[in-house]
Amino acid sequence: MQNQSIHSISISIDFVHTALEKLTLAQDEIDQILQQCRISKALLQHPQARVSLSQYAQLITELTVATRDELLGHSQTISPLGSLAVLMHWLISAKDMMQALQRITKYYQMMGKGFDISLQYDGELIRAQLVGGFQTKSNDAFIYAFGCFFIHRILCWLSRDILPITSIDFPFRTPSYALDYRLMFYGAPIRFEQNVAQMTFSTSDLTLPVSQSMAQLQQLVKDPFTQLLILNFQSSSWSAKVTECLQNADGLHVDHVEMNQEVNQMATLAEVAEILQLAPYTLQRRLQDEGQSFLAIKNQVKRDMAIELLVNSTLSIEDISLQLGFAETSPFTRSFKLWTGVAPSAYRKHKNS
Repeated sequence: MQNQSIHSISISIDFVHTALEKLTLAQDEIDQILQQCRISKALLQHPQARVSLSQYAQLITELTVATRDELLGHSQTISPLGSLAVLMHWLISAKDMMQALQRITKYYQMMGKGFDISLQYDGELIRAQLVGGFQTKSNDAFIYAFGCFFIHRILCWLSRDILPITSIDFPFRTPSYALDYRLMFYGAPIRFEQNVAQMTFSTSDLTLPVSQSMAQLQQLVKDPFTQLLILNFQSSSWSAKVTECLQNADGLHVDHVEMNQEVNQMATLAEVAEILQLAPYTLQRRLQDEGQSFLAIKNQVKRDMAIELLVNSTLSIEDISLQLGFAETSPFTRSFKLWTGVAPSAYRKHKNS
């Protein structure tokens, strides 16, 4: 079941930096692409700034087309346009996720481009390790995260479900935006500063069959990077359930540009707990077990919706502050600066770039 709220999720501006760092494009061409994606250049100077996942998806697609390299310069050799589409046409006929993962491994071994994947079998677990084939040292956050991300999203798309990940290891240092990695991997446990880059799955989960058709594949390959990046299915985590409850509150949808006349207040802890048929203290405890809190999730939802409205609507900053439940613009501006490091107006500068 698709959940359209994935479009309004935001991620750190550092994901943009890592996507840009190996490009051979001229600066004016990069600037033009950023403007097309509604990303102000000013945001690149602020480490706390964030972009919506839909903006990031568009950026990856535009950069891939401009460079004609699906790994954006992070591999020893170019991964030409269409490589992912060729792989997907082979995977669609796989029996299950295990065979699909094995085919992904064989594909990159045969092509000799991009990155190499090694499968390690350990009883009831299987580890997909990313090894070799990179242009840079083992601290290249983009290639490891990008590789793991797309392997997982491909498997999720093929199975039409969130394929559980037992754990993910990355060899680079823990970034300040580490929580965003858990967000992009549907809440999977992630460890940084490890010896290898790998995803670990339970072999029992890899028995899920391929549930997509050739007709659905034809739709995917029209814009595979965008569709896989914004791919979303219902998550079973309590954090995801609370987020969905808050996003689906009356008046807090961002798929329109008309503002409700009444000031919108997000649901309270008690109200969300009632929806989820839990006692409030039980919900709090379950969120704590996932390293989250109700207040943090509430602020994340407000932050991400604010970014989405600033970028994709014509509402004034005053109207957006009212839309998100702030009585005045000044407290909204202060909160937004705490969330992103910049004023709301910085997200409108792309229109005047």
